[in-house]
Amino acid sequence: MTPSRNPTAATATPLLALFTALMLAYPALAQTSAPAAGDKEPVTAPKADTPAKDGKDANQLNRVEVIGNNSEAEQRRTSTASRIVIGKEDIERYGDSSVSEVLKRLPGVTTGGRPGRGGDVRMRGMGGGYTQILLNGERMPPGFSLDNLPPDQLERIEVMRAPTAEFGARAVAGTINIVLKEALKKTANEVRLGSSIEGDQASSNASWTRNDKIGEAIPYTFTVSLNRSNTRDDNESRTVWTDINTGALVLDQHATNVNFNKREGLNLNARVQIPLSPGESLTIMPIAIMGSGNSTTSGRLNDAARLDVRLNGGGSRNDTRSLRQELDNSNTVIRLTDDSTDTRENNWSFNGKLSYQMENEHSLVGGLEFDSNVRNQGRTTLQNGLPILTEFGDDINASSARVATYVQDEWNPSKQVSAYAGLRWESITTKSDSSSYAVSNTSSVLTPLLHATWKPDEKSRNQWRSSLTRSYKAASLQELIARPGISQRYPTGANEVSSPDRAGNPNLNPELASGFEIAYEHYLSKGGLISANFFYRRISDLIRSVVALETVSWSDQQRWVSRPQNVGNATAQGIELEAKVRLDEIFDNALPVALRTNLSVFDSKVDQVPGPNNRLEGQPKGTANIGLDYKLRNLPISFGGTVNITPGYDLQVSGIQSSSMGTKVVADAFVLWSVDRETQVRFNVNNLAPRDYLSTSTALNDTQRQVTESNNPSRLNWGVRLELKL
Repeated sequence: MTPSRNPTAATATPLLALFTALMLAYPALAQTSAPAAGDKEPVTAPKADTPAKDGKDANQLNRVEVIGNNSEAEQRRTSTASRIVIGKEDIERYGDSSVSEVLKRLPGVTTGGRPGRGGDVRMRGMGGGYTQILLNGERMPPGFSLDNLPPDQLERIEVMRAPTAEFGARAVAGTINIVLKEALKKTANEVRLGSSIEGDQASSNASWTRNDKIGEAIPYTFTVSLNRSNTRDDNESRTVWTDINTGALVLDQHATNVNFNKREGLNLNARVQIPLSPGESLTIMPIAIMGSGNSTTSGRLNDAARLDVRLNGGGSRNDTRSLRQELDNSNTVIRLTDDSTDTRENNWSFNGKLSYQMENEHSLVGGLEFDSNVRNQGRTTLQNGLPILTEFGDDINASSARVATYVQDEWNPSKQVSAYAGLRWESITTKSDSSSYAVSNTSSVLTPLLHATWKPDEKSRNQWRSSLTRSYKAASLQELIARPGISQRYPTGANEVSSPDRAGNPNLNPELASGFEIAYEHYLSKGGLISANFFYRRISDLIRSVVALETVSWSDQQRWVSRPQNVGNATAQGIELEAKVRLDEIFDNALPVALRTNLSVFDSKVDQVPGPNNRLEGQPKGTANIGLDYKLRNLPISFGGTVNITPGYDLQVSGIQSSSMGTKVVADAFVLWSVDRETQVRFNVNNLAPRDYLSTSTALNDTQRQVTESNNPSRLNWGVRLELKL
């Protein structure tokens, strides 16, 4: 791979040097340090009538600090399959307005939007279905978006780098599980009021969380959140057509676009746990963001077995209308396109899981899953008052049905080794029909999964992980639906290769990926860690949109059409480095400043696309984060900052298409003032040094080259939030 000449790439060099130094230094320090927090070493407290010696008492205080404050690190350390847990404190630290903005700071996670805007979430730079997003362990309801969920409604975020049988194998890049707030045993109220300004646009939000009991035995938590956001997005683009043979300028076109977005939302979610007979309970977790809800029944069959049954149901409705006017130089309307869509989706699912704890350290889990999703879409497209695409009809009915079964076994052959083996079978049937066509697609995948963790000795702070997996990516419903979407820029006659029509492909096969991972982790005495993880994926039947000149039924001329196709094979690999330390662990007499940093480097290759830069779509060459935070010793104030860097990259999409994406640098900072035990005021500044986000796309036809350069400015966002615990 040709080294990047982007100046931002050099920024990551100090991070890599820091990781190298820490990795070399701490194995030696670990030989003389105390056992890790999770090791089963008894701690004897001093008797009440016998004063403890100063040295002993200090050691016990350090021990309590590790156990009480690092449950996320402990969950990560004891999990056989790699799992990173992010708690509420880390989620709320920078006052982010969306969950995707929180996720961008995690190791190996990038987002697709402009700086400070979040966007689609990608693990290892792989989006578009490679990253599985779950809500409370379930696939997200139809029409649900992470941007609809305020971060203060989250209990924790779990990042699983490799798939498991229980959570599903549609996770080529990995899985992100969003867990909503859980019910507390004590009565409490939390109120949050916030406001922020981005450029000349103001936003506000308010939330109330109630933890209580119904009667004496039914705990519940209830959260209501109101938000109003206003954003402005500007875009400037220039498109230049040149003759391939002579280099002569054919056309030079400039365009500007200003988009004002206004969103008002009411989000409700709750969790109620109802005890039934001894050992059994019913948990109800309704979510009113999109009118979806679910319930969970938990029952204990005997002392070693546990049955979990989940029933989920939900629905959404989305009405959209777009009106496009095209004007000539005299501001005369030359084309008017009116596009209206009414989409309704309903879904239900069943998830049954039986867990059995055996006496010989084996933990068996088996499960059965069903889910169904039905979409009814009515669409009317008028051009200058006349309907188009009439041969395809106005209504589309589409459905998908999934059935899966799995079994997994997790066991500890010794105190130094833990192992996991799983097998999952899953089948998906997709159907779509309208007045002129009916298509159906069925695919099934069998995925074996193996994970293992090894410690050099029982009390070691060092451990190694490895995984052998098989995962897959199913074609989306939109990719399978055959109804075309007409280019808005060239709706009639011939179009250009850069503005193709779009159509589905009902004959797509799922992508299959064989994977391998190996990781090293070292846990520090005060809750920090240093880790390095290498991953590799070999993907077959890669799905990619291919633009080709076709003879189509909706035009009397040939048109460029973009269709998803199985184009062949691809590989993806990378290394992910992470360090979470306190400076007083490294330097004597240093302040207890918390340092959080990670560096990820990615590479990929699509075999059937000519190089160089024949990477997976949307995958940058890497990403890096570095953050510091510190709590003042004599004042109730803590503060910190973080910088997220995603270097620019070039991409060869096909033999006739390429693109170039600019560097993204986002700096955030916060100050937290703890007025008292119940009151906090949080000040935050996001996208501290706004940068324009630049991109370029190039397309070729037989005679011309078309180059489009786009500039998307970003803006600083600052806010303040009052947090009350009553």
